[in-house]
Amino acid sequence: MEAINPFMVFLLCLLIIALLGIVDYISGYELSFSIFYLIPIALASWYSHRHLAVMTCFVSAAAWVLFDLLAGHQYTSFFIPIWNTIVRLGFFLITSSLLEMLRNHIKQEESLSRTDSLTGINNSRAFMEGLNHYLSVSARIKHTLVLGYIDLDNFKEVNDTMGHSVGDQVLRTVGAILSSSVRSSDIVGRVGGDEFAVLLPDTDSKGATMLFDKLHQLLLSEMHRNSWPVGFSTGVAVFEHLPRNSDEALGIADRLMYEIKNSTKNRIIYRIIEEDQHVNETDGSSCECTVRVKPPSRL
Repeated sequence: MEAINPFMVFLLCLLIIALLGIVDYISGYELSFSIFYLIPIALASWYSHRHLAVMTCFVSAAAWVLFDLLAGHQYTSFFIPIWNTIVRLGFFLITSSLLEMLRNHIKQEESLSRTDSLTGINNSRAFMEGLNHYLSVSARIKHTLVLGYIDLDNFKEVNDTMGHSVGDQVLRTVGAILSSSVRSSDIVGRVGGDEFAVLLPDTDSKGATMLFDKLHQLLLSEMHRNSWPVGFSTGVAVFEHLPRNSDEALGIADRLMYEIKNSTKNRIIYRIIEEDQHVNETDGSSCECTVRVKPPSRL
């Protein structure tokens, strides 16, 4: 869905104000239409920028008094329409401010519901939504999709021997390294207690190998620097043939990760999911080696 253009919203609000003013003029000053000016103010406050919303409030207040005077409303003092305009402007500005606060609060709640509270990256729900989106996009434009699943080796040992505060710091560090090392179009998420996932849209096996090898080295270097006995078992699926849904995609990457987890640990396994459902496998330590293995459905 395309983002709403704030300036176009502002122009629409000006048009609505003009129409309300004309109706106000035709109906005469005895009928009040001031409440209807809240419609463009609400639109500008919700969908436009703050300064444009404030301008809408001023234009609404000015339009109301202008068309009221043009309709022939006579006041006993010139100060009365000025006072009424100031009061209405204050009411419009307060309403706009309250709507802006409500909008920002809702956005903040939405962001919190999609963010992992410990690491600050996407939580499982947000990551799966992003994965579903890119699966749909990749299916339309026939692009390759890469999904990596990372599990922290010996993380329980860190919690047991160093304390949960250190364990939390490990997770925060991993999240920070992952999020700072990928492109803005990539998605990083914490999908389990000590499990992370990285989604790379429009990336081939070469690009996947370069990135995940780099991530692995960065993560190990940071663990060593802090004397944390943590390794990283990573399964990377390069989907040339896209899975049916996000659960299937994550399941394939998860099973690849467990192949490393249940054997040597602290390594990376890469597999290419091809159109014919065969898979090419390369170990992260010798990326030039390629062998044929069973289809993903039998992993």
